[in-house]
Amino acid sequence: MVGQGTNQAARPVSSKQSLLAGCASGTITAFITQPFDVLRTVMQSGANRPPSMVAATKLIVNQNGFEGLWRGVVPTVYRVGGGTAVYFYCLNQLKF
Repeated sequence: MVGQGTNQAARPVSSKQSLLAGCASGTITAFITQPFDVLRTVMQSGANRPPSMVAATKLIVNQNGFEGLWRGVVPTVYRVGGGTAVYFYCLNQLKF
């Protein structure tokens, strides 16, 4: 909160700021959590599932390189970034 502990009043957040903050936080979240989503998908798929997260990580890195852990991040960024932007915007508009 701006001005916390002082006599300054908090400035309201604009709609544009809400959208940008939501998009930024959603994008950062997508990049941080994408390797876990890829690991979960690999561990849940098919009959030749790896027995552990470590084995799944080694499998992905051996087959696709380190960047394989971020496979599919672009659609995830669009979904999570856009969804979080709309969520933040609506939350800001509905505040009392």
